[in-house]
Amino acid sequence: MLDQLTWAKEVGVSGARLGDAGEEWLVRLYKALEELDPSGVKVGSVLTDATTGPFIVLGLYRDGIRIDTVALLTEISGATAVLAAGSVSPDETVIELLSAAVKRVDETLGTEGESFAWAAVIGPSADRIGGQEIHLAAPGQVGGMSLKSSDIKYREIQRSEHSMGGGSLLVSIPIIVSGSSIGYAWNSASLLAARDLHTLCGMLSLRFGQPISVRQAARPLEHGEPHVPESEVGTPEFPFPEMDGPVENAVELPEWFELGWERTQLPNTKCRRALDAFLEGEYIERRHPSMAAVAYTACIEVFSDGLAPRPRCQECGVQTGISKNFKLALRLVLDEQEAAALDRIYTLRSKTVHTGHIHGSEVIPGANPFDYFLDSTSEAFENRPLRQLKRVAGELLRRALQDGPDSIKLEGAI
Repeated sequence: MLDQLTWAKEVGVSGARLGDAGEEWLVRLYKALEELDPSGVKVGSVLTDATTGPFIVLGLYRDGIRIDTVALLTEISGATAVLAAGSVSPDETVIELLSAAVKRVDETLGTEGESFAWAAVIGPSADRIGGQEIHLAAPGQVGGMSLKSSDIKYREIQRSEHSMGGGSLLVSIPIIVSGSSIGYAWNSASLLAARDLHTLCGMLSLRFGQPISVRQAARPLEHGEPHVPESEVGTPEFPFPEMDGPVENAVELPEWFELGWERTQLPNTKCRRALDAFLEGEYIERRHPSMAAVAYTACIEVFSDGLAPRPRCQECGVQTGISKNFKLALRLVLDEQEAAALDRIYTLRSKTVHTGHIHGSEVIPGANPFDYFLDSTSEAFENRPLRQLKRVAGELLRRALQDGPDSIKLEGAI
């Protein structure tokens, strides 16, 4: 393509590298051209391939028709050079417009941008254990987001994992969440919205005792509030309405939620990392219990690391005592008898992480491993140590969100 161009002229040099802010740079260029010449030249195409290197070629249009002039972008010494080029004679009007637009991009790059109002739907994950359905008792506010019940019983079929024809009916009342996020465009604002929704789901999962997930991603509110259907597509009609079952467990947001939210927003916060790990454990526990144990252990280790001093190996300098501190953390929640029985979970988790050992039912799909007389079956792993591990992780996380991570310490420690 470049061999068709007969002239080129530099119109400006941006201080930004495309590798660092390429998408934002292009979006702001679109906006700058629109502001400088509302009914005139616009970027209509972006081309980068083997025929354009080392340039990115921006096709320019006026009234929907491509003009001769193109914009060429290339990185030079940590900056972005912008050239106007074409195959006919230079159009000075377009060149001046591009030059002014590049200057405006540098002036606005990295600024907050605009606020985008959005709405989303969250609710109990489709991959959950039914029978303990919950719903939001009253509207609430968390982190600038508004939560309200959809007041719709949403029915869906949870397909049996190892049966092509089986399944069970799940019923929940999803939650509509609305908020706003700032970005240079919706695609950047949507990243912040998604991150906030994920954190919110983690906190609600902790509160509800059930995995909460994003059921419909955030979208600009200008498109309307999301619609919550009465059933998942393909859900059969059952002859008896009572099979839907009641959704009786009404749960309110606790008073400490807002303060807990603020603790997840601090830079490099322990609370957010622990919450992320806990939520991943919730999501995968049913199908991947061994990996869920890894996630719950990671959640606990976020807070256990500083419980007691960890000595360094004199030979290699590596700190030791990780498992000792983990076991101390168990005793902050469990009594000694319970904690002693759970101590071995750290070894089981390490075998999964380092040597690929699987302890749950993942490796015996469709079989019923229950045995009253054995304490080493996959059923025993999932019903005993894994549940206790999750209990410890959840309790330490709740304490950290409610009272701060510094509140998790050994009795008598300062």
